[in-house]
Amino acid sequence: MEYTDANGGGSRHPAGSLHLMGLNRERLLIPLALILGAVALVVLTVRREQAIARDRVTFEDRAFGLLSAVSKAQHRFHEANGRYGWIADLEEAGLLRGWPIEDRDGHRVVTTPRYRLDVLLPYSMAPGDLVLIATRDKGQSNPDLERAHFVVVARPWGEERTGFRTYYVDETGDVIVSEGVSDVASRSKRPLPEFMLSMRKGYYREAVGLRWWYLDHLPGR
Repeated sequence: MEYTDANGGGSRHPAGSLHLMGLNRERLLIPLALILGAVALVVLTVRREQAIARDRVTFEDRAFGLLSAVSKAQHRFHEANGRYGWIADLEEAGLLRGWPIEDRDGHRVVTTPRYRLDVLLPYSMAPGDLVLIATRDKGQSNPDLERAHFVVVARPWGEERTGFRTYYVDETGDVIVSEGVSDVASRSKRPLPEFMLSMRKGYYREAVGLRWWYLDHLPGR
């Protein structure tokens, strides 16, 4: 059976058939829209994760660069004073101009976005030839050992996302790294080392609940 349009023309498709075609089209469009929405969500999620990863790399690179700068400042301070110094000493000597420095936990620290750098100096020896180190607020020092050793540690800090790595360097120029989660709750699980971590390349050791690896050697040391 044919139906007639307003101009008197006929059609090969009955009205009921056209209605069914429209329903089928709608049924196809709904899942297609859901699929496109899911794809768009995946793309946005991937882009967001890529941006976060780029930020982490940027934070870590800045922290590593600052670690190198503070290490060089220590050696220049040693050349002039015959010993290594605290952040306040390096600051007073004009060796850290341009770097943000703050008072945190009772001593001066150097900061960079999402990281903080602490200086630790030796105060005693322990069995096994371990050199014990501490920050200035601990009130411990040993002038003889301070002539020979220093440690700088850069670790994740702040309430927002940051890097995964904690960096360590001492007077040898060897850079040692610990990697792990960087959420706010885990920050308290990244305490400063209690003794110097000098080690041979390719080796690791456990200290303060973290596993430390030899990473690199700073140029010029």
